Amino acid sequence: MAILLTAHQLRHAFGARALFEGLNFSLETGERVALIGPNGAGKSTLLKILAREVNPDQGTLSFSRGLRVGFLKQVPQFSLGATIRDTLLEGSPEAEQGSSDSHLLAHEWISRLELDQFGPEHPIEKLSGGWKKRVALGRELMKKPELLLLDEPTNHLDIETIDALADALNSFEGGMILVSHDFRLINQVAKEIWVCENQTIT
Repeated sequence: MAILLTAHQLRHAFGARALFEGLNFSLETGERVALIGPNGAGKSTLLKILAREVNPDQGTLSFSRGLRVGFLKQVPQFSLGATIRDTLLEGSPEAEQGSSDSHLLAHEWISRLELDQFGPEHPIEKLSGGWKKRVALGRELMKKPELLLLDEPTNHLDIETIDALADALNSFEGGMILVSHDFRLINQVAKEIWVCENQTIT
């Protein structure tokens, strides 16, 4: 299996307090990791570093050439007035080129995420939190990522929606790192568990 990323001696602090230091790990294609640990241990910060939204204070990250990363945040943001289809197409590189393939893929994800009951032109603002999370996941999957990062994706979701989320994640074939306290989801989609605590990961 190909290595997607390698972290070497990562360190990051929040103020004077080190969240983690000396982190060394790699992630391969097909690895599915649940990252767990107490609140404030740095799990969400590490995801932001892996998503290249935050730079570590020290250490290096090496990514495979052209690595495509999807990042589902705890609280997804949506464009004002956007519809379900609009939002999914935001994640598609083909949509920017005007390819009809992007619309076909958007409708495929609308169906797989059971969003077809609303229709592609349904406004995002009229969806509940759980349905918005499904749309946000679809937007990231439209990027055809090789690495998928998820930060507490089941917050405020009911069991039915969690199971639908798990089904969608199990159809994803790339590498995945999931930050969650939800062992229902972890048991369904993760193959290994990393514990983030005491400024390190085991």
